[in-house]
Amino acid sequence: MQSTHMFRIDKLLATFNRRLRKANIFGVTSRVDASAQVSGSVIGNATTLSAHTTVNNSVLNGQILIGAHSIVGDCRFNGDVSCGEHCRLSEVEVFGPLEIGRYSSLWGPGLSVHSIPEAPVAIGNFCSIGRGTTFQTFGHNHRKLSTYFMGKNFFNERWPNEKTSKGETRVGHDVWIGAHAVILGGVNIGTGAVVAANSVVTGEVPPYAIVAGAPARVIGRRFEENVVDQLLQLEWWTWPEEKIRENKFLFEGEFDETLLHKVK
Repeated sequence: MQSTHMFRIDKLLATFNRRLRKANIFGVTSRVDASAQVSGSVIGNATTLSAHTTVNNSVLNGQILIGAHSIVGDCRFNGDVSCGEHCRLSEVEVFGPLEIGRYSSLWGPGLSVHSIPEAPVAIGNFCSIGRGTTFQTFGHNHRKLSTYFMGKNFFNERWPNEKTSKGETRVGHDVWIGAHAVILGGVNIGTGAVVAANSVVTGEVPPYAIVAGAPARVIGRRFEENVVDQLLQLEWWTWPEEKIRENKFLFEGEFDETLLHKVK
């Protein structure tokens, strides 16, 4: 009899815990579209969830905009974050300003963005960023007596010269960044580029280049220069969804330059 009673208590506790995990906390001034689906998340006051977004087990704190039809799962945002439509974000940690274009995928675990207002991160459309990748746009000032954040962590004061940066980090459109890459501040990764896994990007990456290593160096090109010029002029990543679907043949198989003459 006692074992039956304990079983019922355990079952009730399990049900309570499941419901608790699905419970949400919404900021008073948060804006959540009626069609959005939210589970087990904290939605801050300045957060906007657009139509048909899905947010699970996440904390969104800051000036946050999640575009329509996007999916956010197991993420922690603290800062100004803007996601375009149809983004896919899983196990991403963000501290500081970040802008993500439409249809981009940031797929953790261990994917993190650490930026400051004077050195934000901007990621274009249709990008694929792999697990363990780190964006680090600022560093410690090694010209000071100590590289430790003495002002912040010892004197409890704000010293603007403790962090150094080389400015904004930009990732173009249709960029693929492999797992565990490190992207440092002030770099520009050109549209169509590929960054190999475990690379450390410290400088400019040309459009449609393939880079690898620490620091990352160009090891190849995806296409010939004349084809790259045509693709940059084509700007397919800016097309409306209907036009992309009309030109499905461009994306189905391996690329053939002759296909460019058939674009509708």
